[in-house]
Amino acid sequence: MIANRRRLLFHSIVLWSLAALARGQDHGPAVEAGVSETSATLEAQAPADRAVRILGDEAMPIEERRVEILKIVNENPNDAESWAAYGEALEKLGERDKALLAFQKSSELNPKLYSPWLWQGILYKRGTPKPDYVKAEQAFRRALTEGAPRARTLNELGVTLAMSGNSKASIDCWKEAISTDPDWGVLYNNLFRVATKTGDEKLMQEYFDAALKAARFEEGAVMQCGEYYIAGRRAGRAVEVYEKAVAVHPRNARIRYYYANALAEDGRKKEARREFEAAMEMARQSDEVSDVVQSAEWAIFKLENAKAEKEFQSARKLVFQPETDWTKMKPDLEKAVRILDPLIEDYPEFWNGYFVRGVAYRRMNKVAEAQRDLEKVLALHPDEPNATMELALMKRDQYDFAAAADYAEKAIKLAPRDPMFAINGGLIMIEAGRCDRAWELYRITVKMVGEENAAILRGQLETRCQP
Repeated sequence: MIANRRRLLFHSIVLWSLAALARGQDHGPAVEAGVSETSATLEAQAPADRAVRILGDEAMPIEERRVEILKIVNENPNDAESWAAYGEALEKLGERDKALLAFQKSSELNPKLYSPWLWQGILYKRGTPKPDYVKAEQAFRRALTEGAPRARTLNELGVTLAMSGNSKASIDCWKEAISTDPDWGVLYNNLFRVATKTGDEKLMQEYFDAALKAARFEEGAVMQCGEYYIAGRRAGRAVEVYEKAVAVHPRNARIRYYYANALAEDGRKKEARREFEAAMEMARQSDEVSDVVQSAEWAIFKLENAKAEKEFQSARKLVFQPETDWTKMKPDLEKAVRILDPLIEDYPEFWNGYFVRGVAYRRMNKVAEAQRDLEKVLALHPDEPNATMELALMKRDQYDFAAAADYAEKAIKLAPRDPMFAINGGLIMIEAGRCDRAWELYRITVKMVGEENAAILRGQLETRCQP
């Protein structure tokens, strides 16, 4: 259920068949211009087998797969599995409303197929056209009845119940899912999210050891538990949680980082510094946790220079106000620079200071100063994504859209899970004339935060990037 990774030109096609489904009418084949006859080799295979094979062909752009599967649906309008494959292709393209109709048609043709029920639940949960947790729950329960993979489906059902406010029922789902697949770390992560929200410490204690030993371990469960105790001013208890986790996963950089934070909160500064340094050493050996290095450096700076870090935070607050009218913010931005100047002079390796001052300069339209500071950040940390995106935005403001797009691509690669990077990157790609990439970033954003939160990008795409 991850957005497709291939670059393609997204275009909206109104399908007669789906429109008819929406109206509840009878319909004939969903004919599109340019549909050709299938080959003799393909014709020899069952329609569903052909559709599934095409759907799984990662070498083919997803738009081409959609067209090929549509041919099969046109030729075999009563084949439920072909409709299900067509729904998955539409979902991969981000056309969720049409995908939902395709899955509904598949279920009408063969209610015993679990996949269309499972997908309907996912789409209702995500919000097609808006979240409907009642229908999502019904679809997931029907999928279970028809033999859907239990752990995966129970997890989806648990998320749905939690989002609808039924914590008790969601916990029961995850307990059952864990009994089915005790090695899937995501289940403990989700279980602990509800446990920390409801303050169910007994539940966390019951499942904590199993979460640590899960073959497909997820550190999120551990960190949620530890941060729960820190938020409750029980840093000593958080230290115990992380000590147990470190004993089982001694090379996990994120756990070591959070362990160090807990030690710092507990007043054990010397031990905390040692663990921050250990976390940085481990992170440098992994491409996946490079942010731990920056976070740990900042934490050490705070640990050893509390007064300077407090001054830095005051400057940061002045700079990162909501973007309304930067000209009105000029006095605050100038004040932030005055705070940061001596701090940077005293601590020339503190990259955060250069970053915040660089943003202040960019907002004051002092391009040379902004570029100098942001490039200094990258000299200290070549893989720092925020400075990279700031340079992209600055190049956009200078109408150098090609350079802006290149910086944006680098930033997105460094922080692939940040939806704001995808949105800003998409807007920059539109300016650079890279509509295919902009549509791809839109679909990625929708996967992360939903269509409503990606509306600003969708609006620009529909206005400026239609084929």
